[in-house]
Amino acid sequence: MAAGDTAAAVSHCEQMVAAAEEAFGPGDIRLTGYLRRAASILAAAARDAHAIEALKRAITIHDRYGAETAEAVNEVFSTRLSRSYVM
Repeated sequence: MAAGDTAAAVSHCEQMVAAAEEAFGPGDIRLTGYLRRAASILAAAARDAHAIEALKRAITIHDRYGAETAEAVNEVFSTRLSRSYVM
């Protein structure tokens, strides 16, 4: 990834996570999906340390809620996604 692309990817991740935090709150289980996505983007941009921090934060939030809640949230997101494509 070129330097400009890396900077854009990092900026995108910061904006995405900030918007999710504003919408859901900094400890909401829904934020974990955004953190995992940001970690994936950051890893692709060779920002491994930042990617690991995003994943650690996602794990910390997930641990507060427990696995059953995370499964329920995944079901909600799956339902929302399938409905949004039907329109």
